[in-house]
Amino acid sequence: MNKELAFGTLELTIRHGLQPDNPHTLYHYLDMLEERLAAENTDKVKRAILKRVLNTLLDTICDTSISFHWRYLCLDNIYKPLNQVEKFDCTDGQRAETRRFKYELSLLGTYFL
Repeated sequence: MNKELAFGTLELTIRHGLQPDNPHTLYHYLDMLEERLAAENTDKVKRAILKRVLNTLLDTICDTSISFHWRYLCLDNIYKPLNQVEKFDCTDGQRAETRRFKYELSLLGTYFL
C-alpha cells in the first residue's frame, strides 16, 4: 500500500475515533509521522505535515461524538508534534502561528475535556 494512502487512512481512523480501545493506533500514526518527516528534504514540507497532524489531533480532541478517553489520549500525545513544529518555525509569522495554536489548544482542551 502507498505510504501516503496508509497515512491518510490511519489519519481518518484517528480523527473519527474508530478504534478508541486501541491506543497503539495513535502511536502508530505518530511513528508514521516520524518516518514521513525523515523522508522529506525541506523544512517547509515537514512543517506542513506537522501542522496537518496537529490539526487532526486538535479536531479529534474537540469532537464530543468521540469517546472521552480517545480524545484525552490525543491530548496527551499532541505535545510530540507540537514540540517538533517549533523546530521548523523560521519566521516571526510561523512562530506567531505556533503560539496561537498553543493558545487555542489550551482553551479548547480545557473546554472540551
